[in-house]
Amino acid sequence: MEYTFVKHAAAKPEQVFDAIADVDGFQHWMKGIVGVEKLTEGEFGVGTRFAETRKFFGMKATEIFEVTAFEPGRSMSLQCDGSEGSMGKGMFYSNFSVEPDGEGTKLTHAFRAELPPPRGCMALFARSMEKQMKKALDKDMDAMVAYAEGVSESRQL
Repeated sequence: MEYTFVKHAAAKPEQVFDAIADVDGFQHWMKGIVGVEKLTEGEFGVGTRFAETRKFFGMKATEIFEVTAFEPGRSMSLQCDGSEGSMGKGMFYSNFSVEPDGEGTKLTHAFRAELPPPRGCMALFARSMEKQMKKALDKDMDAMVAYAEGVSESRQL
């Protein structure tokens, strides 16, 4: 399962990137977030691990993420080993990049999931879950852009 989302934000690339890389701020814009806990000490960057808990389909789910690439102000890659969290299986990869786009920012999120193939009646359920996941990721991107634009507007006041 692979998706690429491209959004435009009416905010500077640095502000959009700051919103992406501020795990403590996820609760301000990401729907369903119950909490985020940084699991490693030190500055945010490659090797940083954090636990993200959100409500998904009415249940709490916690997943562990690790920053695998980090270029401040430009790009960040995350990896989630589903066996460490509520999913119980699969690998999930996200790469976020920002670049100037006119007066704003082009934000790209490339997402990839590697899951074992579903069997039997679970195949139908898996297709439904896949659609829901894509929709949720797209909504998260829209919410992050709106948050970054709001932060941008408040800095201009």
